[in-house]
Amino acid sequence: MTEVLLYDCPSCTASCSVSQELVGLNVVCPNCTPEFIATPPDSAANFQLPDAIPFFKSGKLEILKNHLNKLTSNGELSKSDEIALTRATLMII
Repeated sequence: MTEVLLYDCPSCTASCSVSQELVGLNVVCPNCTPEFIATPPDSAANFQLPDAIPFFKSGKLEILKNHLNKLTSNGELSKSDEIALTRATLMII
């Protein structure tokens, strides 16, 4: 039996079930029909912020790192997580 992974469509944010064999390929959202790439589930777990960002004070970078850790605690970084991280970044600039 193949494992099924859940993804959020980047266009409509609907939850999409994708079989393990399709990871890394373009898949079609059954709700709104645009294609998106089913990224490997561990790709978010390996994502890290750089040690220094030139225009950020170290305290602000630490806030972003903590926020990123909370968003990726489930092992994936969804489109809504990316949006939340972008909003957090813009709020502390």
